[in-house]
Amino acid sequence: MDRQLIWVVRAQGVPNTRKSLYELAASDDIFDLSLIDTSSDEYKDTLSNFEKANKLGAEIVTYIDKRYPEKLKNIYQPPAVLYVLGNADILNDIIFTGMVGARRSDSYGIRMAETIAAEIGQTGAGIVSGGAIGIDAASHRGALRAKAPTVAVLGSGLDKLYPKENIIHQLY
Repeated sequence: MDRQLIWVVRAQGVPNTRKSLYELAASDDIFDLSLIDTSSDEYKDTLSNFEKANKLGAEIVTYIDKRYPEKLKNIYQPPAVLYVLGNADILNDIIFTGMVGARRSDSYGIRMAETIAAEIGQTGAGIVSGGAIGIDAASHRGALRAKAPTVAVLGSGLDKLYPKENIIHQLY
């Protein structure tokens, strides 16, 4: 059984706090298969999510993975798993600037978000945002214009990309 799958199934049983995930990662029995009920709904749901991610070409980066961002590990409630479309290796290699804003913005706000993101991108930093319409999308466009890395943190899941206007296929 895949280590990442075991991790995600086991992580579902602990509070999603930095301390709890750290303690789970440090436990001696983390990969003890006898502690996993493969007939449980949690296991079946996790397996289904992994299969969806695989079909979409997503990489699965877990809290115990070397590629999991160190800075993200230090927040109070780090996610136990990241589903990544694109190059997961950049998550630790690049400095990112967060840019978020209104979904409904005037042309000045959109233009400024694109300009600021492009200027940040020219320094070698990347842009991270939610990928929503408005300022978020403008920030990503500015980063892409500067050929800078851009990361969209999605709350909707990889198989339900929102908003549809912002879906860009095969950037990598």
